[in-house]
Amino acid sequence: MAKLVSKVYGDALFEAALEDNRLSGLSDEVTAVKEIIAANDDLSKLMDHPQIDKEEKVRIIEEIFGGRVSAELVGLMRMIIEKNHYKELTLVFDYFLDRVKEYQIRIGDRVVDSSVSSRLERLTRDLTKIQLKVGECAP
Repeated sequence: MAKLVSKVYGDALFEAALEDNRLSGLSDEVTAVKEIIAANDDLSKLMDHPQIDKEEKVRIIEEIFGGRVSAELVGLMRMIIEKNHYKELTLVFDYFLDRVKEYQIRIGDRVVDSSVSSRLERLTRDLTKIQLKVGECAP
């Protein structure tokens, strides 16, 4: 179940980021939020507490992160809480970050999508094949 939750929400966030050309920005935000959650045990205890209703949990998340991270990320966290999947939040973030890493590569300070890397690898293989064929034909 956790894999399905992380995939569904992680894919939705990834597609939204890709569509808005904000992969790098949202990736940075997700990393920061993930670190904040990991460093704050009290927040996790509060969010996991069965006697605190969803509306209060949503209000807490909006109070902490609203205006500090994008509306898309706050909206995603809100949706996850409303569906009782807060325990999977870090898995959703991990899935999203893995998708981003698969999609893009960093060269210095520049980010290049992985399609460039894939094309370069394919061209390198093709060039190697051509060189081998030329080498076989040489006297």
